[in-house]
This record gives sequence, structure tokens and C-alpha cells, in this order.
Amino acid sequence: MRKYAAIFILTSLIFTSCTKNASPAAASLAGKWKMILVTDNVSNTIATKPAGIYTDIVIVLNYTFLSGGKLTGNLTSGTIRGNFIVSGDKTISIPSVQMSWFFDPIDFSSAWDRELYGNITLARNYSFDSAGNLNINCSNDMKLTFIKQ
Repeated sequence: MRKYAAIFILTSLIFTSCTKNASPAAASLAGKWKMILVTDNVSNTIATKPAGIYTDIVIVLNYTFLSGGKLTGNLTSGTIRGNFIVSGDKTISIPSVQMSWFFDPIDFSSAWDRELYGNITLARNYSFDSAGNLNINCSNDMKLTFIKQ
């Protein structure tokens, strides 16, 4: 019995020592984020949430495995869910998302929602600015900026 216990302990040590931990930057992606800016790097224009919209776009990044997990959240007039994958060189991929919208007869909120869903699946890398805001750079030269909630 002692022999099996020693083999089990040795095997456990080998497997746990080979486990790669998420980088501190990747780990800091986890949590709830509110979208505050959308920057068009080609035209140097910045979009913010239009006046008159009282709800926020909030996404939640929740790791379910070492290099990625689930993306869920709320649009100003609906919900979003999907998956994300990150790598050590601060690349991020959000290959697809599912969004559902509530009826918006005035169509105020959908303009801000479009800023997210028109760009999020084009995510290519991420960074954090000096204020701790999350910037997701997209392959179409757009940048989505989020503040931690």
C-alpha cells in the first residue's frame, strides 16, 4: 500500500509541476467589464455611449479552462454570450458570439450595441492602459475600451 501511495504522490507532483499557469495579464482579464469607448484608429474618432441610454454594455470574462473561457453579458437592449481564447503574447480571440435583443422602438440603444457586436469577433489582442482599463484591439483598426466593474 505504501508503494502505491508513493507512486500516486510522485505522479501528482509531476503533473502539477507541469501545469502552466495563466500569465498575470491574462488572469487580470477575468471579471466584469463595462464598455466606455470605441476608437476608430483610421479616422481617429472616438464613440461613447449616447446620451439618453441609461443601461451599459457589460461583459463578463470567466475562465473555464487555462487559456480561455466564457464571455457573457448585457447589451443596452439585450444579452451577449460566447467564448474567448487568450495566449501568452496578449492575443485574444472571440470567434463568435450570440446576441439577443429586446424590442427597442426608438432604436437609441442599438447604435451603441452595434459598436460592440460589429467589432468584438474581430478581436486580435488586448492591453491595459495606465488607468487599468482593458483595450481590445480589433483587426479592422477599431479599439474597444472597458473599465473594470
